[in-house]
Amino acid sequence: MVTAALVTVAIALRTARSSPSTTAGRSIGALWMAGGIALFVYGFCVANTWQGSVPVLVGGVEVILGLINLASGLILCWQLQQFCGYLWTAFAAVSFFVPERIAGYLFLAAIFLCNILFGLILMISETRTRSAIPASGTTHA
Repeated sequence: MVTAALVTVAIALRTARSSPSTTAGRSIGALWMAGGIALFVYGFCVANTWQGSVPVLVGGVEVILGLINLASGLILCWQLQQFCGYLWTAFAAVSFFVPERIAGYLFLAAIFLCNILFGLILMISETRTRSAIPASGTTHA
């Protein structure tokens, strides 16, 4: 986790130099940084205390990811990301009340739907957007 955090900071610093900063970009960055810190502290503490059951760990992680995704979607006005936030939260609500094995399966389903599928949809959308922009970079009115 520490290595991942250091790599993320290094990439963020490098990217920050090359692109202009916007209020929305800073808000999203701060939100995900705070969420990452919260996830690290929560996961570390739950895993290293007597309260470390799978439904508690998984449900808490899902709540945090739901909050971050919903807030990001609201800031960016992206309905799909808002839906992912609601979906994470719904998975969390169920995860607290099911046996450990089922909570694990729910977490895998949430990761697939809210991270992998959502990421693929964003990549496809970005590819389509980039292909619609003229190659020369100049446009005429």
